[in-house]
Amino acid sequence: MVNERIGDPGVIAVSWFGMALVMLGLVEVVAPSASGGLSYAVLIAGIAEAAGGGIALARGDTYLGSIVGIFGLWLIGFYFLGGNPHAATHDSLGLYTLMTIVPIAYLTIPAIRLKAWILAAAMLLILALYAVLGVGYLAQSDSLAKAAGWLSFISAVPVWYLAAERLFASTLGAEEPIAEQIPPPVSKPTGVHTATLAS
Repeated sequence: MVNERIGDPGVIAVSWFGMALVMLGLVEVVAPSASGGLSYAVLIAGIAEAAGGGIALARGDTYLGSIVGIFGLWLIGFYFLGGNPHAATHDSLGLYTLMTIVPIAYLTIPAIRLKAWILAAAMLLILALYAVLGVGYLAQSDSLAKAAGWLSFISAVPVWYLAAERLFASTLGAEEPIAEQIPPPVSKPTGVHTATLAS
C-alpha cells in the first residue's frame, strides 16, 4: 500500500509554512532588512508544501494535499513574482495575494464541518492575513503591512501546533489529537471526507 511505503509529508510541509509566516512577521515588524531571508523562506516553504501536497495526494489524503499543495504553488509563484522587478508592482502583488482568498475560504469549510477547530482557526487567520497583506500592497500602506506581520506571528502558532500534532501522531502514537485536526489518510482516496461530512 502507498501509505505503508511513504511517510507522512505533513510535518515538513506545514512546519515550513509556519517558518515562512514567522519570517514575514519578522520582516514586517522587527527587521525589515531581513527581506532576503524572507525570499528564501518563501521559496523553500513553497517547494516543501508543493512536494508535500503531491505526496499527500498520492497517499490518499485529499484534504491535506489540497491545502499544502495550493499554498505551496502560490508561494513558489510569489517568490518568482517578487523577484521580477518588472512584474512585482504593487497591483500585481496585491491582486495575486487577494485571489487566494477564494480557495482559502472553501478549504476552510471542511475544517469547520469536521469541527477541527485548530485547523479552522489557522485557516481563518491565514485568510485574514492574505486579505490584509493584499490590500496593503494595493494601498501601499505601511500600517497594513505591519498588521500583516502581526497576523503572521499569530497564524504561525496554530500552524506549528498542527505540525507538532502530526509529528506526535506518527512517532508517539498520539492519533486522537491529530485525527481531530487534519483527518489522516486512508488507503482509498475517495469517500473518506465525503462520508465524514455527510454524517
